[in-house]
Amino acid sequence: MRYTKRITIWVSLAAVATAAMATAPQAEVVKGPDFDALKKMAGEWKLDDPKGQMTGTVRYQVTSAGTAVVETMTPGTPHEMVTVYTRDGDNVAVTHYCAMGNQPHLMSSPVPAANQLHFNFVSAGNLKSVKEPHMHSLTFTFLDANHVKQEWQSYTNGKPGEMTVFTLTRKT
Repeated sequence: MRYTKRITIWVSLAAVATAAMATAPQAEVVKGPDFDALKKMAGEWKLDDPKGQMTGTVRYQVTSAGTAVVETMTPGTPHEMVTVYTRDGDNVAVTHYCAMGNQPHLMSSPVPAANQLHFNFVSAGNLKSVKEPHMHSLTFTFLDANHVKQEWQSYTNGKPGEMTVFTLTRKT
């Protein structure tokens, strides 16, 4: 009898807790742009760097039956870099073929604003240690259909290094 009473109490407590969780306010998740926003960038963009270190063109090409977007930064120059964006379930995966000689792999993560797409470091090719210099995160801010800001955060010695900010203006 005592055992049955305890079970009844535990079942009642579980029911109350479940009801409380169901009616509790849920944290709002900001839904930012997704892979389709990157596909809409197909074409050529003018690259501006406020620091004047990189200028030129950035090309976006949708490829592989619409499953990948290839970004080519400053094509044909000694500092040319390629970044490939692909779907990974509900996320977007990134591999950046960097002029530093490594290949950081990033994955999309929650964003602070509805017009942003943010990526964080997951792993890297040709990187012996995460203390070596590499690109560690990337944020796209879609200002409008013809203007995008990119913020690339580097890491050195395991700590945030220089933040490189580019503005892109659609050419075609």
